[in-house]
Amino acid sequence: MTVSFSATLWRFEGPTAWYFVTLPIELGGEIRQIAPKGLKGFGSISVRVSCQGEDWRTSIFPDSKSGSYVLPIKAAVRSRLTATVGTSLEVRLELGI
Repeated sequence: MTVSFSATLWRFEGPTAWYFVTLPIELGGEIRQIAPKGLKGFGSISVRVSCQGEDWRTSIFPDSKSGSYVLPIKAAVRSRLTATVGTSLEVRLELGI
């Protein structure tokens, strides 16, 4: 399954700062319906990401607060994208890679 969406970068304020984009709620519902059973740690799903010319592999994680999934955006990618909190990103995910 390959999906595309726009989302705003935000920061999780915890013991260590993590940066994410949240997948649209309707997309999260679609992914939940097709997600394989017995997922990896924290219910994560492996993905290949393409975001404004940057490509990498990571995982998305279920987010009980939004009812969708979140995609972590690592520092090296944020730097190359010159993305800060509030930046809108165009994201393409290939799930289950």
